[in-house]
Amino acid sequence: MFVFANEENMKAFITEPKKYIASEPKMPTTFRIMMAGPKGIGCHTQAQTLSDLYGWKVVDYQMLVRNRINKILKRDHHVPNNIVPGLSEIGLSEAEVDEIKTGKPFPSWKFIPWILDELQMPLMERPPPPPPEEGEEPEPVELTEEEAAAAAKEKKKKDAEEAKKAKEAEEAAKAKEERAKKRAEAIAAGQDLAALGLEESEEEEKIDDLSIDNLILKVGEDGKIPLVGGFILLGFPQSEVHAQKLKEAGIDFDRILSLADTNEEDAGKEVTARMIVNDRHYNFEAENEKAQKAINAAKETLGESKEENFLATINAVGSTEDVCNLIRLEIDPFFLRVDNPDDVRVSADLGEEDKKLPKGDYGDYCPVSFVNGGFMQKGNPELECTIFGKTFIFAGEKEQEEFKSNPKKFLNAQQGNCELPLAPPAPKFMVLGMKGAGITTQIDMVCDRYKLNAFNLKDEFMKKLKSEKEIRKRRRLLDRGFRPPPPPDEEGEAPPPDPEIEDDPEDFDKEAHEKDILRMILDANKGLVIDGTWNGFPEETVLALDGAAFATLLTEARVAPELVIILKCKE
Repeated sequence: MFVFANEENMKAFITEPKKYIASEPKMPTTFRIMMAGPKGIGCHTQAQTLSDLYGWKVVDYQMLVRNRINKILKRDHHVPNNIVPGLSEIGLSEAEVDEIKTGKPFPSWKFIPWILDELQMPLMERPPPPPPEEGEEPEPVELTEEEAAAAAKEKKKKDAEEAKKAKEAEEAAKAKEERAKKRAEAIAAGQDLAALGLEESEEEEKIDDLSIDNLILKVGEDGKIPLVGGFILLGFPQSEVHAQKLKEAGIDFDRILSLADTNEEDAGKEVTARMIVNDRHYNFEAENEKAQKAINAAKETLGESKEENFLATINAVGSTEDVCNLIRLEIDPFFLRVDNPDDVRVSADLGEEDKKLPKGDYGDYCPVSFVNGGFMQKGNPELECTIFGKTFIFAGEKEQEEFKSNPKKFLNAQQGNCELPLAPPAPKFMVLGMKGAGITTQIDMVCDRYKLNAFNLKDEFMKKLKSEKEIRKRRRLLDRGFRPPPPPDEEGEAPPPDPEIEDDPEDFDKEAHEKDILRMILDANKGLVIDGTWNGFPEETVLALDGAAFATLLTEARVAPELVIILKCKE
């Protein structure tokens, strides 16, 4: 189904639909975004990610101003601030440079022309104000035919003379410009101007050193101001005055993106933990207040005639990919989405006699577990999404939300990047049984017959558990720094273990760590016949000790085998 802005557009589509559906729709290259948020929330990272995806230029206002000012101040001579190519640059007048050097107040909005120059928009000198209106023009005098003909002839003669003078002036100006360019190059190269015939001349064109206020967006040949687009602006505006100056300069936004920590209980906790390492004075509340002030100022000044979604708040706590997907879902109407359950039939809507909904290419298995981990994990029928008329089910709510945030990642088979049907991963079988049931013997026979790999889960788990603990101990030792070990209780004995190094902190998530260990040791690319013997652990080594806890651990780690074989023995 297609919807249209108006009837005229609909008729155009009906007349030639192929024109509009022959290629995949994309976001316009001229899209304009203001992105803001507290320091450390990830604005620069997300802006660059969007730039890589859509081609929009990232303009960090504060960095732009800082770099250009440093460049200007490092020069040993002043370059006129003007638009004459080769003889000037878009910068500051000499008087403005002196103001900055002497520390005089200089409004930050004055550097807005630099944004236009950074976006390679053509600039022009601000025209002088129109002359004041004078009295009424005298009424035209009626002429006879002979007088009119004579006047026309005289006018034609004057026009020809003026055209000739204009052409001569243009050629002279071009020659002066070329001479001035050669002279500037000779000066830069340290050559003798007199020997080259390029000594100072009164006829040489003088380049005006304009105030930055006098540089504005160049009006097009049609008399219209060109669209300034294709950018993501960071660090500006900071106030309503700034926003108004942007508007006057011809810079506007299609969307304002507010990156924030939407956690109501511990907002800023994750950002603060990351930032405090390099900036011990970091204050999330102060940074957030500053960002919100800038966002509100831009919205109030520039959002009067915009749609309700002009300002979007994005929860920026998460991985770079997850946050980027949230942004794309907000700004990009062509970013692939799952169907709205209110708009399509779902399994809960079916009666006993209704046919089941078509399943996706993953069948009863979770697409997220398959793509991310390479394991075939049964999906929960209560957790489903519909897209392209097919239903996908998921191993857990986390996997379902990840699929919703970026379905295209898991639908490569439908995008032509994979062969259908999907090739299943290498098989994973687990063999269980009582001691003496011949588990090892049967595993070796199966591996030899089907060219699979034997895998002792408990041994590999304990080996990895021990090595990971040693890594953590080493990290704690390096973080703390060298300290002499405590003296032994009795002479000749080894010093007692240091609990600060040996023991994990109280907030260490042992359950999550055990899941990580399983994901580390089970290679999705190898066919495994797993010895699932899971007993005889040293005290307090693992949490999942009984069979039910072991099964839960495998399931929640999303590495459960496709098949479990239990060997039984007769008495």
